[in-house]
Amino acid sequence: MAVGGALLFTLSARSARATLRNCSVRRWVLAGVAGIVVYPLAFYSAMNLVGVAVGTVVSLGSAPVFAAGIEFLAERRAVTRLWTLCTLVALLGTILLITGRQSDQAAGSAPLGVLLGLLARSGPCSSPICS
Repeated sequence: MAVGGALLFTLSARSARATLRNCSVRRWVLAGVAGIVVYPLAFYSAMNLVGVAVGTVVSLGSAPVFAAGIEFLAERRAVTRLWTLCTLVALLGTILLITGRQSDQAAGSAPLGVLLGLLARSGPCSSPICS
């Protein structure tokens, strides 16, 4: 990701420098960079701690929750009843998946793995497209 970002910046250096002079844009770029750095570290650590199935379900399944939260904070748009119902069902399924692990040796690290999975999805890029 770092090499790709550096290559992209180099190829578009003139317009990139002009864009980065704007302080409000610079904050978004830095937030994006932080998300790109944190995401793979948190995502793959979650996979290591809780397994691929649980880590992926937590990371991708939490995306609508974070997206709605960002939409509410940024645009003051309330969530719909249908979204709330669907999200509650998805959260219930995720909780059942997480708590259903009984004989795994890594069960003690499940809470940390789940938190890392949530961290992976809570960054500036909270869309599954970014994964």
